[in-house]
Amino acid sequence: MSRNRLFISILVCLMTMKAFGQSQQAGNEADPDFVIKAAARGLNPEVFTPESYPLLQAEVENYLSSLDPESDNSYVEDQIEVLEDVLDLLKTNENADHATRVMTYFNAFHAIYGLSADYELDNGKRPLIPKARIRFSAKVPHYAGEELTVPVGIEQAELEAWDLQLASGDRNRFLSTEELAEMNQLELSELDISDIHPAWFSQKDIHKSKNHLEGLRQWRQQRIRRKYHNRMAESLNRSRNEVAPPQYNLRDVQHVMFIDEMHDRATSPKMHVRDNYGSKWKLKFGAETHTEPIANCLAVKAGAKYADLVFAQPYGKEGVTLILDSPDKENGFATLTQLREALNDIYKFDILVHVADHGEITANNVNDILSQLIEDREYTRFKKSDLIGRQYVTFKSSMLEEKDGAGQTRIGPAAYNAVGATSGSRGPRLYDI
Repeated sequence: MSRNRLFISILVCLMTMKAFGQSQQAGNEADPDFVIKAAARGLNPEVFTPESYPLLQAEVENYLSSLDPESDNSYVEDQIEVLEDVLDLLKTNENADHATRVMTYFNAFHAIYGLSADYELDNGKRPLIPKARIRFSAKVPHYAGEELTVPVGIEQAELEAWDLQLASGDRNRFLSTEELAEMNQLELSELDISDIHPAWFSQKDIHKSKNHLEGLRQWRQQRIRRKYHNRMAESLNRSRNEVAPPQYNLRDVQHVMFIDEMHDRATSPKMHVRDNYGSKWKLKFGAETHTEPIANCLAVKAGAKYADLVFAQPYGKEGVTLILDSPDKENGFATLTQLREALNDIYKFDILVHVADHGEITANNVNDILSQLIEDREYTRFKKSDLIGRQYVTFKSSMLEEKDGAGQTRIGPAAYNAVGATSGSRGPRLYDI
């Protein structure tokens, strides 16, 4: 597994001081005192010492050996997958420079806490974050004149990120609070973050963000293609080389979507949908449809290594055409009236305001309404003729968010763009946006 994917997969998490576990050990129960016992042996998730690194590596290795890889418990499977990645990261960087080892140590602990937070949420509990070092402010301080050349002092230095380095020179360590206190605003502005920061490119690597958003799209697209290719080869009992790959294209599949289920645990109107291959997407309406794509693009341009892949949709059938449920689906949404009532009940939202066109797909209009439906041999689910008799809806304004998740493991309840909000030089301000 590549380091970039590893960071994306395991570091999207919240720090929760709940004991790691309360799940399933040796196939059934995980040790509820994992972190407590580790702490008693000298480990501290807030403090790094040279002895901490091998101790944490040994703890993870020993705990992994106690888990049953044949367990049918989904949480045990999640633990094994993530902790194997954590152990791989720890081993990869065990002989690296000091700054890399510090970052790796904290990242590994955060991934472990993310597992605990996931378990808490799945069991209807709210994870505790007593030591989350997150500071939000709508006021951006402004300095001018002599203020720029005066040392900031210890009080201001304690508010700075903990993982800052000199842009040039010694990048083998992070600057201490005492060193930051002796710097002025101009000197602080020249500092950089670690080259292996989980969420942001360092300033010297910022050029990599120029085409990074398209790179993320290509990466996700390739992962999804590989998933369906493997699945098809397996179903035919053949090798991948003997089966033609799918022609999956992230942009092309967006034109026709099918209702999967209503999203009923959000603050803004949205629903789960799938493209003709069966990949998951989220369809959104309202104020987010233009602001979120712009904000995510700005974050990537500023050096973010990852952002949700979201796509604002054009008007009418040039955007997304939503195919409603088959009339015989139980508790489905076969008509615009049913869809409207559901969205109004959940979100107090009238979808008619956003509807550009709707009607029934017939033999006469099927080629026009579904002109952009992707049909890719056995890989896709429907042909145009299969959808005659179904209802369709197009929109004035909407947005699609890619949610398939192939090749990517999300750990914990935090959003992707929250990673790094407590460290680095750009996270807090962009997170405020």
